Amino acid sequence: MAANTKEIKRFAKFLCYALGHRPDEFGLVPDGDGYVATKELLKAMSEEKGWRHVRMTQLKAVSYTIDPSPIEIDEGKIRARDRNLLPNIEPGINLPKLLYLAIRRRAYPAMVERGLPHHTDRPRLVLCANQGMALRIGRRKDNQPVLVTIHVEASADKGTYFQKYGENLFLADTIYPGTFHGPPLPKKETLPPRTKKSPEPEVPKTPGSYFPDLSSAPESKPRRKKEDWKKERRQARRHKVRQQR
Repeated sequence: MAANTKEIKRFAKFLCYALGHRPDEFGLVPDGDGYVATKELLKAMSEEKGWRHVRMTQLKAVSYTIDPSPIEIDEGKIRARDRNLLPNIEPGINLPKLLYLAIRRRAYPAMVERGLPHHTDRPRLVLCANQGMALRIGRRKDNQPVLVTIHVEASADKGTYFQKYGENLFLADTIYPGTFHGPPLPKKETLPPRTKKSPEPEVPKTPGSYFPDLSSAPESKPRRKKEDWKKERRQARRHKVRQQR
């Protein structure tokens, strides 16, 4: 994006809309003070044609160039200065029969088993009325998220508290097992049973020792004593002298 005043003002106008008017159109839910995480905003903008190359530098350029700045940046969070048109979180009334949630692949097996319990330190679950928006939000955490279909009536009967934010988003505190469906879990690979191995021969425990097996070695002939062959040589010389006489 060109770093000129005209482009910066156009970008600032877009930020005012995304942060101060309709965050729900971009899959964003501000906190009680109107802030959203800066990294979440940048991910949402990377999905928008014309704003895919926006970085933190461009956000700061809006804050520094325009006076008064239309945005406020504070330690990894960002909000619009004018928030009078922000939608309010409302009770979930006349909800769709089905809502959608895209969850990380690693978290899906645990969700199938235990659902998604409520935690006070965890943000509310963001659900959508259409699959496309659910997948868009889910891909911000996993490039291949698992799409889960929530049965609203069954969830509400078990105690899930639903709220609505804007026109596109719905919030839930808990998702109970048996109130949703998704793709089957991958089958676990079963290993063949182990076969018992025949016991290996004992190895000598002495380090560096080697004990050859002598059971099949050929028998060696006994060595002749030195005195025996000397005696035989003397006897042979005497016998030769007698024959010469």
